[in-house]
Amino acid sequence: MRSLLILIVYFLLGCATAYANNISVSNVVLQNQNTTEKTTVVNFDLRWDNSWRLSVGQQNWDAAWVFVKYQPSGSQQWYHAKLKPTGHTAPTGAKIDAPADGMGAFVYRSAAGSGTFSLTDIGLKWDYAANGLTDGALVTVKVFAIEMVYVPQGAFYAGDFNTSRGSFKKGSASNDTRPWDISSENTILVTNTISNGYYYTQGSSYQGLGTGSTFTIPSTFPKGYNAFYCMKYEISEGQWVDFFNTLTTPQKNTLDLTSGTGKGRNTEYFRNTISWTGGDATTETPNRACGYLNWMDAAAYADWAGLRPMTELEFEKATRGSMNAIGGEYAWGNGDDITAVSSLLNDGLANEGSNTSNANANFGNASVLGPVRVGMFATASSDRVQAGASYWGIMELSGNVWERVVSVGFSATHDFAGTHGDGELSGNGYANVADWPGATGATNEVKGAAGAGFRGGSWYSASSAVDLRASDRVWAAYNSTARRNDFGFRAIRTAP
Repeated sequence: MRSLLILIVYFLLGCATAYANNISVSNVVLQNQNTTEKTTVVNFDLRWDNSWRLSVGQQNWDAAWVFVKYQPSGSQQWYHAKLKPTGHTAPTGAKIDAPADGMGAFVYRSAAGSGTFSLTDIGLKWDYAANGLTDGALVTVKVFAIEMVYVPQGAFYAGDFNTSRGSFKKGSASNDTRPWDISSENTILVTNTISNGYYYTQGSSYQGLGTGSTFTIPSTFPKGYNAFYCMKYEISEGQWVDFFNTLTTPQKNTLDLTSGTGKGRNTEYFRNTISWTGGDATTETPNRACGYLNWMDAAAYADWAGLRPMTELEFEKATRGSMNAIGGEYAWGNGDDITAVSSLLNDGLANEGSNTSNANANFGNASVLGPVRVGMFATASSDRVQAGASYWGIMELSGNVWERVVSVGFSATHDFAGTHGDGELSGNGYANVADWPGATGATNEVKGAAGAGFRGGSWYSASSAVDLRASDRVWAAYNSTARRNDFGFRAIRTAP
């Protein structure tokens, strides 16, 4: 029998730079085909800067979420390769964890360390028979990698003593202001009749459940107690373009960010440089956070990558970690020490940086009218406050572009069970995961935003910076299907 033939041998999600969004894949080959077990090994090299694994303190690490797409010969469509849960080859110094659903694998340091992490001869075992391929199939393969951060299992607090708007608190309207304590994934009863119970405060008067509502958050709804991986950075323009360029033309038409009111093709608008007029899209600033992502766009990206949206409880775990809550705190752990960037160095380049002394967030901006490079405030010598980093080392959870989350403030979203994407979209380019907010109809296409809100603030947030607070929920239950210049996204995945 003929062996699987690889026609194009590599691809990367991100850019091979020494800055943020800095992951690269190279030297990809298919080898060691086993026609008895119907597998072949996708072999490649992987490298990213600013990697770490901590053995003290947070005791967490960053990782690469690696997945494979293939295109059958003569087809215009890309499909998600199903990996085996075991049998992968990790180079010395690395560890590989692959979930049972075969959507990809996490690659990370096997011991404490930091700096550039460069690996050769990683081998992921592809179960090509699970994709319906025969031994002699001709395919084109692309390997993608996304930088993620491991958030360990553990208890945490959601809320900041009723300091921020709509923040989670215990008790009733007249007494306790303690934050919710999340100590398991068990069912949460939200009621205003038990003095020591959970209480719900509406973030704003726009949408969602009202203040004092009583409801049940089932055990299947992800609360943040269980371990998960979160994208280290917000989706960048480069990542969006890499995703977009694997889609069919009908799917691209649905997910085209360059068309619509106020935005023209091939024009830069609020620092968005993505261009598409047919064929492949391009961007002039691949490391810049991607704006104009509505909920359907965000869900499609997460589904395609085998990831999922985060809940707003997971958002607070991603910012605060296991630390005590602080009133009005930002992602870096206090309610002070915040400075907006107002001037840039090397604007638009891979080494774009702040030219504002002590700047650690992008908000309230009358000067920089749009998103900046992801991870821009972190340097080799910066601490958590200076980098604007969360407890776990996740970047820009306060400011730059809004984070889209599954809100607690809608009855319909309580059915969200944290199901991961299957790597495939509907023919029209929509995510099609039944329990995700906005899924409708027999095909489960995510066409709405019912239950998807906002957390974390953006570059457009007012100079008072209240939007940027870790527990601020003023827009947490605001349904919007718009593509706005400060709407971004990052995805997560439950740890295997």
